[in-house]
Amino acid sequence: MAQGRYQALFANAYRLEQLSESIDGFAGAGIGWGRATMPRVGLGDGCSCFGPASKSGFAWQLRAGLGYRVSAGSSVSLQYTWLALPRPEADGLPRVRYERMRFGALTLGYSFQF
Repeated sequence: MAQGRYQALFANAYRLEQLSESIDGFAGAGIGWGRATMPRVGLGDGCSCFGPASKSGFAWQLRAGLGYRVSAGSSVSLQYTWLALPRPEADGLPRVRYERMRFGALTLGYSFQF
């Protein structure tokens, strides 16, 4: 199975709410530039039926999560991100147009302020 390569750069805006003395909730959105690239795909030996596909352009993301302040300058967070990237297209014949790349990611992070 072929796997793609994805790159993105965003400008984000967040809203942070202090839920308790040590827990914060946050939500945000971002817009920016993204690139999705799919490799050449063949069906068996000698058939390179679908050429490589790529596209760059507008991308967006949504993010929400919770943060736990471990100390005055550090915190641990759990967040979910929903990301949308451009739809890759192949040049030449046969013309291949993939679905718009949308996926979610659950991440655990550590932040340290200095």
